[in-house]
Amino acid sequence: MIKKIIYAAMVLAALLGAVVIGLSLKYSPDAVLLASALAADAVYERVFVNSPEEDARYIARAVAQKDAGLCRKVSTRYVHSTIPRQTCYREVVKAIGDPGICAKAEIVEYIGEEHCYAILAVATGDDSLCERIGGEAVAARSDCYEGLALEKNDPGFCLKVPEEQRRKYCRERCAAKKKYDESPDPRPGFPRRG
Repeated sequence: MIKKIIYAAMVLAALLGAVVIGLSLKYSPDAVLLASALAADAVYERVFVNSPEEDARYIARAVAQKDAGLCRKVSTRYVHSTIPRQTCYREVVKAIGDPGICAKAEIVEYIGEEHCYAILAVATGDDSLCERIGGEAVAARSDCYEGLALEKNDPGFCLKVPEEQRRKYCRERCAAKKKYDESPDPRPGFPRRG
């Protein structure tokens, strides 16, 4: 970490030098500042952001040790429309399996208490966790029951979805999933996992 700080300080000094030189040579101040900002952003990412492989190792270690604190070492940037740190917290929540973790500040900050209960409900099959999603989080509660219905292949959970349209959609998705699961695999010799 000290090497990264020293390297970042050296690069920052070089960037400031570029700004001063650019301005003294009468370049447009806006262009010089924009170029410097882009360069600083690239340096920041290279120095302080993990590679996808590093993030994967941190996530695996956090899940194996069931330690949400290790997720702090995972990047917070978007990768393929997910944020690795949120993924880490979700996987740790599943590994721990205890609803008490949903009240922890870092879990609330990164995935939210309601979504934590939904993740646990689907992972454990415990629909009473969906009932903990209270207040105005109707969509999160619906997601929870819908996730359970699909995971357990039980449209009975759809009956607990409060909105009629989503309840209907949930039942349709369960029926489609059941039809898919019961269909023969189009690849001969490969049994369908289920």
